[in-house]
Amino acid sequence: MIHLSKSLSVGEELSTYIIDVFDELMYQNKKIVVVKNDSKSPKKWENLRKENLEQLFHLEVSEENLIGIAAGLNLVEYTPFVHISHPIDIRKMFDQLFISDWYVEKTLNILGLNSRSIAKKKKKNYTAEEDIALMAMIPHSIVCEAADHIQMAWIMKEFSQYPGVHYVRGNNKRGANVYAKGSIFQLGKGNILCNGTDILMIVAGQFVFEALSVANHLKAYKISCEVIDMFTIKPIDHQLILDESSGKKQVITMENYVVIGGLSSAVECVLAEYQISVSLKKIAVVKLLEQMSPSQQEAGLAIHSIAQIILESYRK
Repeated sequence: MIHLSKSLSVGEELSTYIIDVFDELMYQNKKIVVVKNDSKSPKKWENLRKENLEQLFHLEVSEENLIGIAAGLNLVEYTPFVHISHPIDIRKMFDQLFISDWYVEKTLNILGLNSRSIAKKKKKNYTAEEDIALMAMIPHSIVCEAADHIQMAWIMKEFSQYPGVHYVRGNNKRGANVYAKGSIFQLGKGNILCNGTDILMIVAGQFVFEALSVANHLKAYKISCEVIDMFTIKPIDHQLILDESSGKKQVITMENYVVIGGLSSAVECVLAEYQISVSLKKIAVVKLLEQMSPSQQEAGLAIHSIAQIILESYRK
């Protein structure tokens, strides 16, 4: 069962929480190892329990070789987590990942952090916007995007228990705590965060908080919005989409990457497969930021811009 945070307070960077989760996982299971090659990692890695340090592999190698090493560790019955600092690394390691891990049925968990902010963008970040699409292409893979550190910790612990190729990404910027401690999720199942009758908003990751804010903003226009956190993008929750889109005037998807191959594509496939006749509006942060002026981005007007886009689309 999930519980929403009462305060939606801003927490620490996601990476600091992730290190604590790794520390716990490695202490409980000596077969769990972390493989990474980021030279600018937080110093908090030094705070791992001494007995866990042998399970941390900080290697000065390319992303492709990192995947090969992780595959080798799984060959000798370790459960590897590959920690990457930029989703663009998925593009660099994809062929090796497909051949060395999925093709030979190895287990590999990949955790990617995105530094993009939807409210501020002074310069282009070293990031990629097609990591979700690439990972979804791998047969039987599980692809998630975490809304906050509570959800990220749960996903990491869940991944550690299953064989196969798994990917979870999150935004490393300090963001709102959406969920309260003790929340329990289910892979492949979305979560209804607020009910509504007019618009169904299906979101994941850092857009969860924005969607809740937009839904509240649109109440002033007498528009009732339902918000679903579809944190598992693959496999997506078909039944929830079918049930909650029924009777709605419009479905909105919002994602922190390109609109091809990600959340919106998965939702679109479900609606098309079951011949659901409903208007679908896709919002991608990449395009949104390109349309906003630097002053708007600096002022944090992303929520208002999203609301305006939805209003214009809804009124057509």
